[in-house]
Amino acid sequence: MKYFCLFLAVVIMIVVAGCSRLEPDGDIITTQATIETTVGKATEPDEPLSDDLVWIVEPTLEYDIIMYCSHCDVFFGHNYDADSEFDVPMPIFSDILDYMGQPTGELHESHAKYSISGGIVWVYDHELKLFGWFQHVSLDIGVVYELYPMSEFAERFPEEVNKIKTVRQYDTTVAIIDGIFSPGDGYSGTAVAYGNEFVTDFVYPMQTNPGKQQTSIMSIHDDDRKYGIIDENGHFLVPLGFGLISTITETTAFVNSNGKWGIIDIS
Repeated sequence: MKYFCLFLAVVIMIVVAGCSRLEPDGDIITTQATIETTVGKATEPDEPLSDDLVWIVEPTLEYDIIMYCSHCDVFFGHNYDADSEFDVPMPIFSDILDYMGQPTGELHESHAKYSISGGIVWVYDHELKLFGWFQHVSLDIGVVYELYPMSEFAERFPEEVNKIKTVRQYDTTVAIIDGIFSPGDGYSGTAVAYGNEFVTDFVYPMQTNPGKQQTSIMSIHDDDRKYGIIDENGHFLVPLGFGLISTITETTAFVNSNGKWGIIDIS
């Protein structure tokens, strides 16, 4: 179970979390956030898919997934064992992918094994005007979460005011029963938000983002798990249609094209 946290479906789940929640009258019981909402629709490009992508590293890397480790500050390339005894494939090896950021696209690979963690999941309740997050901590502890009224967003999360993120919409009267948050209940879609504004509608499925968190861009996928890159205004810089995308910086990303990974320049 050493690599249980590598499951593709839960690749982004870490942050030191408390347990506080809000009742409809606004009194904190156990939970964190808030957000003013201006809902718009994401703008998808008209041009054909990927013809104009600038490859810094050509798509030649053969991995099932490339993901970022926030603790180690490196990317890993993983291949999975289809004959795993677990319900989902387990990694059979992990290569460190050290992108040096040079114009030559220098890339280093070396064998290593680490456990990988990611970030929290942001949530929003439109009816109660609550915004916050939850995190799967462990099988023993379960899910911890924080929710706050929208008016307190800047106060509670000053570091998130100028950051892009995906947000899941929940009916928390369904998702939270007796103080226990059940992420599978009351969910009604995912949107992209920048600071305290939603820049898309809640039209996307639950997201898996294996890349490094950026301030103004992020990868996002549709119901068919086709990935693209969206910016803080809801505009697609890379159209939906790729197998997976892991953002590296604000201007570079690992992209899976036809089953192989390379690095693109999106500046």
